This record gives sequence, structure tokens and C-alpha cells, in this order.
Amino acid sequence: MRFSRSIIFVFIGIAIIGSLFLFWLYEGYDQRRSEIVSREQNDAQNQYSSTINSYRLLSQSLYDEVINSERVVNIISQADQSSSSKQAVLRDELYRQFLPVFNRLQNKNFKQLHFHLAGGVSFLRMQAPDKFGDQLMSIRPSLAEINRSGKYLEGFEEDKYFSGFHYLFPLFDQQKLVGSVETSVSFSTFSQQMSSIFPMTYQFLIKKNVIDDQVFADVSRFYYISELNRNYFYEKEQGEQNRVDNVLPEELTKINNALKNKISAKMAAGQIFTESLAIDKINYLVSFIPVKNIGGKQVVYLVSYHKDDTLYTLKADLIDRYIYTISVLLIILAFVYFISENQQKLLDAGERIQNITAAMGEGLMVIDNAGLITFFNKSASDLTGFSAKEVINKPYLHKIRFVGENDDKANDKFIKQVLDKKQLITTTRDLYLWRRHGDKFPIAASASPLKTKDGRVIGCIIVFRDITEEKAIDKTKTEFVSLASHQLKTPLSAVNWYTEMLMDQDVGPINDRQKSFLKEILDGNQRMVKLVNSLLNVSRIDMGTLSIVPEPVDLIAMTESMITELQFGIKSKNLKLIKRFDKGFPKINLDPSLMRIVIQNLLSNAVKYTREGGLIEVEIKKQDAKTAFMLVKDNGYGIPKNQQSSIFKKLFRADNVKSTKVEGTGLGLYVAKAVIEAFDGRIWFESEENLGSKFFITLPLAGVTKKEGTRGLEANT
Repeated sequence: MRFSRSIIFVFIGIAIIGSLFLFWLYEGYDQRRSEIVSREQNDAQNQYSSTINSYRLLSQSLYDEVINSERVVNIISQADQSSSSKQAVLRDELYRQFLPVFNRLQNKNFKQLHFHLAGGVSFLRMQAPDKFGDQLMSIRPSLAEINRSGKYLEGFEEDKYFSGFHYLFPLFDQQKLVGSVETSVSFSTFSQQMSSIFPMTYQFLIKKNVIDDQVFADVSRFYYISELNRNYFYEKEQGEQNRVDNVLPEELTKINNALKNKISAKMAAGQIFTESLAIDKINYLVSFIPVKNIGGKQVVYLVSYHKDDTLYTLKADLIDRYIYTISVLLIILAFVYFISENQQKLLDAGERIQNITAAMGEGLMVIDNAGLITFFNKSASDLTGFSAKEVINKPYLHKIRFVGENDDKANDKFIKQVLDKKQLITTTRDLYLWRRHGDKFPIAASASPLKTKDGRVIGCIIVFRDITEEKAIDKTKTEFVSLASHQLKTPLSAVNWYTEMLMDQDVGPINDRQKSFLKEILDGNQRMVKLVNSLLNVSRIDMGTLSIVPEPVDLIAMTESMITELQFGIKSKNLKLIKRFDKGFPKINLDPSLMRIVIQNLLSNAVKYTREGGLIEVEIKKQDAKTAFMLVKDNGYGIPKNQQSSIFKKLFRADNVKSTKVEGTGLGLYVAKAVIEAFDGRIWFESEENLGSKFFITLPLAGVTKKEGTRGLEANT
């Protein structure tokens, strides 16, 4: 059967549009997959760095407050010039002095406290006091460097006693280097600490030749050949384990057996890489991060195991889109084929094609060589605000303005490249489109040449979509996780350490009243750690399922506790607080850490946004036999009516409080709403500007059931 030239042209146009759309879908999938893999690797590296920094703070504190003293320096200085018998006396004195300190270090998961004489001779290993006198300079580049430079060093290094992360400090006697001291943390301790803060499963693999060549024979028994790669060892965990594993040991064995034949070459090359796989219908991401020693050699791999459905969901979504797109294309082609017998049917087919493209979620626009718009689908009209009648057969520059992110200069070079160079262009960065009403929004766009049968370019096909929400989510998530992980966790760990040292009187005696105050500091700091972890959990709602671990919660007692914590703000602003709590109100099975976030957000907002001398009311009662009710009311600034629809949106703050000195992130109510809805409850509000706000919560008295998260979430510990 012969087809008319017009029908063939229609077929070509549909094929081009379909191919362009399929290519654009794959490009988006591939870019998103690369972003997910990159984020996974960055998370593992950042978590490792955060743990290193935490132990550095503890080691520096110990050095400054306890070790770098005149008494210790004198012992080391004397030992360097003394006989073996005199050294034994000095060693015993130093051991007895630091035994209590070393016991505390072991409680903090430090592996060793090691004193060296000048020249790199081992003087005292607190963890193995019977092993001393060995010359370490030749096998420990760090000791050679610290004796040369007299400066602090840190990093991974092999050792006779064990291989791990070392923090080395010089010891000076009147500006003369007399020795050095190091604290060390094993990789098994690192994996435990990381899993307790970032609940994924971690394993450190150490090259087999490092263990064979360096460690004492009686220490090597703690190392086992890895199931992943027989050229690597892993260190057996000893003592009490403080882990929150995302992947269990029996799962690890299956994962390692599935990967061992795939990753040997990459590990031998020292590459950073991530593998995805599914076992027993569970999806995993496994990232391999190379770790170098102080000498700059890659001798260790950090391996993170993570249950994660993101890549699986992304691929399934791509397949669904492919099936849908191909189905639509086949329908269009079949439709055009059957109406090719006469002109009227051809016109009908064109109308059908326009209807199908109108159902697309992406904007579709066709421009001819003269820059005139020849096709404009419904989604393009919805996105730009211009109807097809307003733009068809008119220069696209008059209405459709592509600009950059930071300025309003025309950014339509990709269209000219398609028309001039006859090449496919895909762009998803720094491209914005002006709407009819004067605001611009970010888009992802693809452009392809529209060609005739003989290869002549007669126009350009552009497919675009709004990516405002994607950009906002990515930006918010990156900023929030970075802030929480790197600016909150490390200093909170340091506060815990210093407070415990003060309470244990390591740096001087304190009285009972001071101890009581320090306990309040410690308790408040630990609650802050739980709050940060819970916020990190909720921040990942968009990427997985919120983990809920319910237990009986006394809402009234929890609220009273939070009111006590806010007493300083209440008293400093001379606020009046009225409490109406039902007697005999039952405990409810909720996740206490997440519920505390909600109460803390509502109460702290009431305190922050109520003027001096104002009134706050808190009510908890049964609404009916199945429902608990909570009210937090204030007579503060209130919320402008035209902004109330946005109050639960992420990062939103009302205009009437932005000019005040009240600090806020705009995350609190978003977090509260996410938590309450995860509890199958409801949260809403009533407000009037300058008269105050009422926030209402209802929760099922039956409580909530445990929900397992599909992503590695932050531990509430």
C-alpha cells in the first residue's frame, strides 16, 4: 500500500516526537540515578568524616586537659635518658596515673592510649602494658613525621597492635620534643559508632598484606577474611556492640556472595563505586569508599550497606513511562494509518493527535525555521499561561521567553543549535521560562530537529516540564541534612563529653548543686540529639517511609516536661500559661521522639510568637471514646489570612514575623504535620493577624502500629 507524502511526514513527525520523548525520559532517569548514587557515596564519606571529627574533639580534649601536663612530660623526658630498670619504674607510675583515664577512654570506644619516646620507641601501651620497647619509626610513617615536624597528625595507619585511625600529639619539654602520645580507634569501633548515629550497616575491609606484615601474631586472630574479597580482612567486633543496623548479618552474607565476583577488579583499582541489587525482594545499595593511610596508600575500603528502594522505584517508573509513551505512539500511528484513505480522515487524525498531546503532562511546542510557533499543546498553555490561539503562527520570542536562573537575558541558544546544527539538545540546568503573569520557573527541556524525508531541517520540537518542586526538594534536603549532620551532631557530642568529664570531676571537684545543674545540661543535650535525629527522619519522608517505633506515651507528662524546658522563655517574656489537662488521661502508643518534636514545635512557637505579657493556653483531653484532642492557643502575632494556605509548607514563614527578631527555620509546622499524619491523626489551625493562633491536634487513642522504614533513617538515640 502506497502512502501519501503528507501521511509519511506525519509518521516521521510522530516518530521524532516519540524518540525525543523516550530519550528525554532516559536522560532524566540516568541523571537522577547518578545523583542518587553520588548522594549515597557522599553520605557515607560525610558520615565517616563526622565520626573522625567527633573522636578528634575527644582526643584533643584529653590531650589539652590531662596528658599535656608537666608531670607527664617529665616522666617521658626522664625515660628517654634512663636505664631499663628506671624506665620500668617510670612506666609503672605512668600506667597507674592513666589507668582511670584509659578505662574512661575504653568506655568511649577508644582502642588504645600509646606513649612513645623521642625517636619512635614504644614506651607504654595502656591496652597492652607488657608490649614495649619496640622501634616503630621504620613501620610507622606518622612517628617519623611527628619527630621531624613536631606537629599534630591524624589518619589511618597500620600498627603492630592493631590497624585503625590514629590521633598523634607531640610532647615538648621547654620547646624540646621528648616524645609523643596517640589515641586510636579501631575500624570496628568506627563502624559501631557510625551505625549508632547513622543507622546503616558499615564494614571496613583492610588489605590482607597489611595484617600479615604489621600486626602482632596474637592480635591477628581478631581479623577474618572477607566474604566479598579474599584479599581483604575485616576486624571482628569485640565487647558490647552499640549498633542500629539497617542490614542484618544474614542479609550481609547473601549480599556479599552476590557481589564478590563483580567487584574484585574495581577494588583492585581503588575505585569509588556503588552497586545496586535485589535479594529476596529487598532492594539494597552497597557503596565502596576507598580510604588512604597517612602515607597516601589506599589500604582500606569503607563499605556501606543500605536498604533503599529509590533506584528500583526510579527504574520501575521509567519502564511505566516507556510503556505508556510507546502505547500512545502506537495508538497514534495506528490511528493515522487507518485514516490515510481520505483527506477528511487525515484531518480527524490530526485532531486526535492534538487531543493525545493535550493529555501529556509535559509541554510540547514546535517551531519552524522562521521562529514561528506551529504547535502548542494544552500542557504548554497551562505552564506558560498563553493559549494556543495567542501563539500559533507568531514568533516565539514575542511570547515564550527562555531565560537564565540569575538574570533575565535570553537563554534560547539550544533552539538555535537545533535549527543550525541539526542536533538533539537536552537541558535541565539553569533554564527558566517566564509565565504570562510575570514570574519565571525552572524547567527541564529537550529540543530536536524536525526534518523532511530528504534530511532538511524544517523546524524544532521542544518538550519541557516544570521542575520547581524537584529543585526545591533537592535544595532543602541538601541544606537541611548538611546543617544537621555537620553543624549539630559533632558539637553535641563534644558537649556530652565535656559535661561528663565535669560531672565525673576529671578536671576538678564540684559540689552537689553544680552536679545537679550539669545533669540538667546533659539531659537537655541528649534530648537535643534525639530531636536532631527525629528531624532527619522526617526530612527523608519524600524519599522513603517514615519509621515509627511506638511505645506507651503520657502526653500530659511529655507536655509538662516541655513546658519546664521552656520556662526561661516564658518567664523572660512574663507570659501567663494556663493548662487544662484531663485527669486520668490514658497513655497512647506513639513514637515518643517524634511526638516530642510536635509538642516542642507548637509550644516553642507559642512562646516565640507571643508578645511580652501575653497568654498561652494548653489543653489535652478526650474528644470522644476513640480520639485524643490537644490545643495550643496564644494571643500573639497571628497569621495573615492570605498566607494561611502555605503555613504547613516547608521553609515557609509568614511575612509579619520575618521583620521581627524571632528566629525560625520554617520547618517546624511542616515536620509536625508530617508526624501527625504518619500517626493517622489530624492537625489544623485557626488564626487572625495580631489576635493570635489556635493549633488543634487529634490522635487515635488506639495509638499507632510499628512501621518499618524502607530507607536508612537517623537513630533516635
